[in-house]
Amino acid sequence: MKNNSCKLSIFGDHYSVVSDESPAQLTKAASTVDALMKEVSAKVPHIDEKRIAVLVALQLASKIASLEAHAEHTEMRHKELLDRVEHDCIALLRS
Repeated sequence: MKNNSCKLSIFGDHYSVVSDESPAQLTKAASTVDALMKEVSAKVPHIDEKRIAVLVALQLASKIASLEAHAEHTEMRHKELLDRVEHDCIALLRS
């Protein structure tokens, strides 16, 4: 576990972050958050920064939940396929 230090800029504010993530990954994440905040700000120009941040956090949390559900579905499907292959292999060996 290595702590990486990285300087980031999000929505005009600067942050010094220490994380186990690589600087490249932190920079990419900051870039994503920055772009989403700018997008929300452009669509609703009179909203304050805190509300923009909350809307972006909600958007990202929703995306994470969707990806987790997809991963769970994919994992279940893989298990079903593995069980089927195993069953078919056993049936072939017994014939």
